[in-house]
Amino acid sequence: GHREDGKGPVPALLSHRVANELPADLGQGFQHQDPGHDWSDLCIGRPDGSELKMLTEEQALWFGASYGSLETRGGGSNMPVWTGDGKILVSRRLPDSKVPWEYQVDRPDTDHFNRDFRPELAQGGTEICRIDLGDGAVERLTHSEPPVWDFRQSESPDGEQMVFCRAETGGAPAIWVSDADGENQRMLTRGLDERGADHPRWVPQAIKNKDL
Repeated sequence: GHREDGKGPVPALLSHRVANELPADLGQGFQHQDPGHDWSDLCIGRPDGSELKMLTEEQALWFGASYGSLETRGGGSNMPVWTGDGKILVSRRLPDSKVPWEYQVDRPDTDHFNRDFRPELAQGGTEICRIDLGDGAVERLTHSEPPVWDFRQSESPDGEQMVFCRAETGGAPAIWVSDADGENQRMLTRGLDERGADHPRWVPQAIKNKDL
């Protein structure tokens, strides 16, 4: 987020606060931003809140993930995650991307979703990227043509693989796995009755099976 006077970013510690209302410096008021929590930027700092630094800009990351059709809709906060070697995995949006589920600003939010399905307005997608904190380099790990929505990324405990969700525009997500560098991508499941699968988690014993 940015100050109301346009003079720079306003860091905050709470992810929902970053995506919704941001405190301006010196009591200058609040700036309302992205009520649907679709997009966000990433800050990093010390546990005590010091040394805050923004790693992305221009609302580069997909935060309030929403997906599916009228029958399979779903969503939830999509968070950056650490890798074992101290890098960060993120779901980065392509330029000018727009989700098919449009947040309804003028309607009371009674279900923490409050979206209408408008696939004809959707465009773009997201890709899994890895950010190096040392030099700020961003490495793209997934890419699809036409674009899709990749999210819920996490590295396996041994650092050799990555799991993530992938959804076509207006489609239910499937769980995919790849090598840690994004190579050898393969789908694991579309969920029960192919109605979608979300929130994958690594089980330590499972990584011993290289035939996943």
